[in-house]
Amino acid sequence: MQPLVSVIIVNWNGLDILARCLDSLQQQNYQPLQIIVLDNASSDGSVALIENSFPQVALIKNQFNAGFALGNNLGAKIATGKYLFLLNSDAWVKVATIGQLVKTLEEQPQIGLLGAKLLNPDGSFQEAGMRIDIFGFPFAPSFDYVSKNSPQGLFTNFFYVGGAAVLLERALFEHLGGFDESYFMFCEDVDLAWRARLLGEQAAVCLEAEVYHQGGASLAGGVANQGGKYQTSLKRIYLRERNNLAMLLSNYSLVWLLLILPICITLNMAEILVLTLLGRFNIARCYLDAYSWNIKRLPQTWQKRKLVQKQRVVADKELWPLFYHGLGKLISLKTTGGLPQIADASR
Repeated sequence: MQPLVSVIIVNWNGLDILARCLDSLQQQNYQPLQIIVLDNASSDGSVALIENSFPQVALIKNQFNAGFALGNNLGAKIATGKYLFLLNSDAWVKVATIGQLVKTLEEQPQIGLLGAKLLNPDGSFQEAGMRIDIFGFPFAPSFDYVSKNSPQGLFTNFFYVGGAAVLLERALFEHLGGFDESYFMFCEDVDLAWRARLLGEQAAVCLEAEVYHQGGASLAGGVANQGGKYQTSLKRIYLRERNNLAMLLSNYSLVWLLLILPICITLNMAEILVLTLLGRFNIARCYLDAYSWNIKRLPQTWQKRKLVQKQRVVADKELWPLFYHGLGKLISLKTTGGLPQIADASR
């Protein structure tokens, strides 16, 4: 008998996209599946859609917007499968995808986190694993890079699997303590993978398994507008910078942290200065607020850090080849055509 897979989907006002996601799960040629939707107090009729059209779904109704990290953790608490398949509500899977992922993990147990190749809605390549620079900034490797580093259709030369679609053993997720709930959203997948790698777990992407991913559905920004200009939001910038810094403080060993953190702070201050000179005061404020949040939460971060460092079995120097040794933000600026437009200025 094939192992049970618990699919966890966190939803917030996803009425326009949720049915497509759930329909694709119903069409999977893999069984058994346990489908869990954690609804973050949606007000758009999402809950009624699930109750009326997808009664087989295990629905958790939150009374507040718990975010992506806590939402997945709550879903994992009622999951009973050997595997967890964490799937974004704005994603939908090809019919053989879950079966291909499970087969890969069953045959290669050294892999802790397994992703699928992500496609844009038009079928073009979006992402297959994510890289980070030494300051934790993420970026997607190019299609050519992926193709050149994928023997037998398995890509491993990257740092983490993005949270849009990732399969892992429930036992590993529980051992790691799940996502860091203080992150709300953004960087929680990087942080989880970093902690897993410190335990010796590997990450891979099965290129045969494909998932369509719309992107930008949970929070304004994160996608290009009709003119092709990349858009983001102040909240995205704030959460990204805030959580990225917290991740560095938790996961680097003390020696490496003392080497990298001063450079990271210097670069951030330079960014703030440039943004201020350009009149982008609202973005510069996001950086300052991110530092303020981390200073206030230093006691909680220190407690997490002690646990991470106590459990680690892999030294930072062993992970060094997985990091990009340039500046990921420069790659992002080149890819997106410069500073992004602010699609939503609310915080």
